[in-house]
Formats: sequence, structure tokens, C-alpha cells
Amino acid sequence: MGAPSEGPGVPSPTRGDLVDPEAGRLPSDLLPTPVPTRPADPATMGPELESVVAAAVDDLGDRVGVDVGGDSGGEVEVMLARPETFPDGSVGCPRPGEVATQAQVEGFRVLLRRGDRVWLYTAAVGQPPRLCPSDAGDGGFGFVPPPGPDDT
Repeated sequence: MGAPSEGPGVPSPTRGDLVDPEAGRLPSDLLPTPVPTRPADPATMGPELESVVAAAVDDLGDRVGVDVGGDSGGEVEVMLARPETFPDGSVGCPRPGEVATQAQVEGFRVLLRRGDRVWLYTAAVGQPPRLCPSDAGDGGFGFVPPPGPDDT
């Protein structure tokens, strides 16, 4: 099934369409299909992606008050870390009032998890990651794990 066509009477999606404020859940279109079942393997990341992931993990640690350094870094799981071509300069995370370049931008998408919450970060190549926040106080989304083989 494709995306709805644009035209008269068909609203274009906005950032507010991304999240059900009451559910506070990460929309499925922001996740890869299928949802990864294993954490991202740092050994398969290039140095720039590894740097973006480290900066996102540090930022999340500061936001939620968790020490992510040393052995305690296991409290934050990297669910997804991949290069991506974004359609414009908002790198997948438009902000109200922000003017973004209307050209494709190479960058990265990082999805972090701690407990039952996930946080989405995006970054353009050469730029620090930025959180794509929900309306929740911690900026994260509720995480609902994909159904397993026993859940069908």
C-alpha cells in the first residue's frame, strides 16, 4: 500500500501527524520493516556513524539522567543505526518554523531504547545528531515490541 496521493482535499502530513499524543508511541513508519530483533552491531558501523551513535547515547544519558559511560552503558540499547538519504534538510525531523533546504541530504538515523521507551535521533553528515522529540516530557516514545513467534 503506498502513501496517499497529494492534491486538493488530501492533507499533507505534518509533524503532528507522526505521533498520537495520547499514546505517545513511535509511529511504525519511523521504524524499519521488519523491526530489528538484535541491537545494532558497532563493529559494522563506519567511524562517522559510530560517532553519531556515541553522541546520541551521550545526549540521551544527559536527558534522562543516566550515566552511559563505562560498564553502565548497557542501560541504553542501540536498536537501529544506519546511513540514510533524507528528502530535505530537516533530516526526517521537521521543526515548527524551521526553514530546511529542499534537496536530498545524506545522514544517519539512530533509534535508542531504554526500558519501555525509545528515542529517535537523526543527523546530517558532518553534523551532530538531533532528537526528534515526542510531546512526552522525556522526548521519547512508548515502545511496543514486535510480536514474537509465540504471539501469533
